[in-house]
Amino acid sequence: MMPTSTLSTSLKCPVCDGSNFVDYLELQDYFLSKEKFRLSKCQECGLLYTLPQPHSESVARYYDSSEYTSHNTSKRSLKNLLYMQARKFAISQKLRMIEKYINKGKIFDIGGGTGEFLNHCRKRGWGVSGVEPNSIAREKAFVTYGLKLFDSDKILAAEWESMDVITMWHVLEHMEDPAKQFQTNNQLLKPDGLIVVALPNYESWDAYHYGKFWAAYDVPRHLFHFSQRSMAELSERTGFRIEEIRPLKMDAYYISLLSEKYTHGKINYFRAFLKGWQSNKAAKSGKFGYSSWVYILKKK
Repeated sequence: MMPTSTLSTSLKCPVCDGSNFVDYLELQDYFLSKEKFRLSKCQECGLLYTLPQPHSESVARYYDSSEYTSHNTSKRSLKNLLYMQARKFAISQKLRMIEKYINKGKIFDIGGGTGEFLNHCRKRGWGVSGVEPNSIAREKAFVTYGLKLFDSDKILAAEWESMDVITMWHVLEHMEDPAKQFQTNNQLLKPDGLIVVALPNYESWDAYHYGKFWAAYDVPRHLFHFSQRSMAELSERTGFRIEEIRPLKMDAYYISLLSEKYTHGKINYFRAFLKGWQSNKAAKSGKFGYSSWVYILKKK
């Protein structure tokens, strides 16, 4: 897992503008295409950069699978059933995080998927809206919950400074220009608005344990991986301050489940549970970070 001495000098970091990159890890798309990729690390802020990055016009094919779980509401497999049960628990936990800061208002979910989070928020009295680039997921959100999610290019200036909260649950790592997205978020939020961002953490125990087989690298769908340092830099440069960083402890178990499949060719539920537990234990001790972090940011 340690970086080599081979430098990637042609890159510019989209977070800190640094140009000093080091090769970090060689891996492949174990989920779908089996194509090979590598991760380069910015030496200034710690951002990991997926190379080569797919062109915007071709990236959709890397999501083109009925097994892409965040868009899959089928209960035909035990894996998907466990995912949906964990998601149901996590949704309540996520809204409780938000309501610690803002009790009610307008919430805007970027990458709304099939609408489960926004539907829960609406039931709790929030005004809800969101965007989702995947047309199949948008259709499921409408059919199941009556939610009309927009395509990602439908954010209009008419919405500027109208949102109390913007959420991005495991979405930012998929975006070509994280800084531009945060600048858009700043414009959408009210002066005292909140942004909540969940991200996988490559500095977790399970990431180190599984190495190139760690499922949350998810290349090339994940274009970037953020350290706490790179998130602090991104927030500062785009007009936010980090109020709190909290773990999503359930993520360690699900990521370990997929990582077991990529490592050994089949799912081992017992071993995945054990590795998820070990990861959370290591994070609690302070030796590593949690498998996923939630960053709660305030507009300055």
